[in-house]
Amino acid sequence: MKIVKHTNNQLILRESGFSPFLLLWGLMFGGIPLVMLFAFASTLGIESLKCQRIAVDRVDCTLEKSIYFNFKQLPTQPFPLVDRAEYQYTEKPGDDDCNAVHQHEFHLVFTDESRQRLFTDSLQTNCTIGNRGWIQKQVTKLNQFIESETGSIEIVRDSRLTPASIGISLMSVIFVAIAFRIVFGSPLRVSWYFDKSKRELVYWKTTLLQIQGLSYPFSSIDSVTYRIGEDSDDGEDSDDDYRAFYEAEIVFNSGEKNIYLKKSYSESDILPIAKKVAEFVGIKLTKIDDRSSASSPQTNSSDTRDRAKKSLDYHKEIYSKRHECTQVIANSQNFPNVDLRFYNRVQNQLEQQGFSKLADIEDVTITKANRGQNRTFIRMMLSRDRRTTVGIYAMPTSGLIKVLQIFGLIPNVKAIDLESELEDGTFLVTSNLKGLDTSAEVPGIKRQQYSPKTTLDDLLAAHTKTLDRLTRQKRAVYLYTYEDAIEFQHRLQDRKNSHKQGLGYLTPEDVRRSSKPGQEAAVEELGAAIEELKKEETQTEDFGDRPD
Repeated sequence: MKIVKHTNNQLILRESGFSPFLLLWGLMFGGIPLVMLFAFASTLGIESLKCQRIAVDRVDCTLEKSIYFNFKQLPTQPFPLVDRAEYQYTEKPGDDDCNAVHQHEFHLVFTDESRQRLFTDSLQTNCTIGNRGWIQKQVTKLNQFIESETGSIEIVRDSRLTPASIGISLMSVIFVAIAFRIVFGSPLRVSWYFDKSKRELVYWKTTLLQIQGLSYPFSSIDSVTYRIGEDSDDGEDSDDDYRAFYEAEIVFNSGEKNIYLKKSYSESDILPIAKKVAEFVGIKLTKIDDRSSASSPQTNSSDTRDRAKKSLDYHKEIYSKRHECTQVIANSQNFPNVDLRFYNRVQNQLEQQGFSKLADIEDVTITKANRGQNRTFIRMMLSRDRRTTVGIYAMPTSGLIKVLQIFGLIPNVKAIDLESELEDGTFLVTSNLKGLDTSAEVPGIKRQQYSPKTTLDDLLAAHTKTLDRLTRQKRAVYLYTYEDAIEFQHRLQDRKNSHKQGLGYLTPEDVRRSSKPGQEAAVEELGAAIEELKKEETQTEDFGDRPD
């Protein structure tokens, strides 16, 4: 927003709302589903197989087929000299979610033993293509007709109203509608005309669909509100993860909807404009501070204490004991929002390097600490030389989160951890979590962190190089079974637990490492609250140990 004119009688503010990113986002968000919808609709319609008895020993059939929800008719296909119908089952290699794809097909077999497949499905459901029961029923129906003396028969399949077609079509339409609303409804330009001579405000909003102008008398304007708030992220240990923002709006006393002026993460972008409008119209400027205790200068100590206790309790759950791990069946039913293709892709790459799969496990301790949210699993693999385990895991993502990850608005956490143990009880850990894992170094654990974009081959090379160097002086611990790997994980967790317990589980420095720029004051307050809680707990324990 900028002031384009300021005289004794006029104040004009203007904000350009056009964003190439928004246009690109709309085209991606709506265009891709639209193309997919048209492609999918080309398979939906009505298929009608009509068969006539031409002679006692001759049956001719024709197939009438429509697509695009029966809006377009395809040319009729003749099938003369039909001898019989057959049900055929084939099994094809599966993809990342299925070991094999089971395909059920309807075939017309002609008198010369050639054949034609009909009633094919384009969608795969639960690793199956085609409705076995329906196909077998229609095969029986047609064969009974051929063997009888009946003159004609018709077999009809309507693919428009199946649950899958309705669900996919509805979701595509919703995505397209949202994109249309955002692209065509978002303002290209917004202007505010304050005119003292007419004592009125004229508010203009220009979109791709319309130009809207509304006028308000100065007498209906109550105040200009200048508000300070905070944006916070939900997730593990995110109570101290926020950023202050500033926004201004015009408030009416006549029941009209308030007019939003601007939002920014810089106070200097908002406060001067809010003051200028208030002074020009001759109304009050109202400041509202909606920040929580962790970010507001006027803090509420009880809120900060609650944040501190929640963070401290979480770390106690994670670092007070060995983790409970259980083997799981990794499929889309048990883990619906986890990218199984990532697991399978990395597994295939590792198998080419001589690794073998041990198991898919869930860390039940972390699942319980997260109250069942963000449930995921770890795929464990073991190197050919038995010195290194690999943990593969991905954070679960909903459909909307996946869209945001495409544009880089939310980190896409797909982790690969390589871990080895030496005979003196120390460990080597190599991962691709640089910038995402902000935890402190632990004595006895040599940690190598690389960018999430690092290739698997580079991670393996870096880990192997360091491990070879370390094993010149001390032997590596060799693992052979799943049970060996779990005990190895317990020993690694024991070292982390011992270190965290010695520090009191959570320190102000831990909070500082995971904070963002501009949160210094809030971080210091939260850190002080954590230290105060730990001190109180220590005093309580000391008091409880005293003899009566």
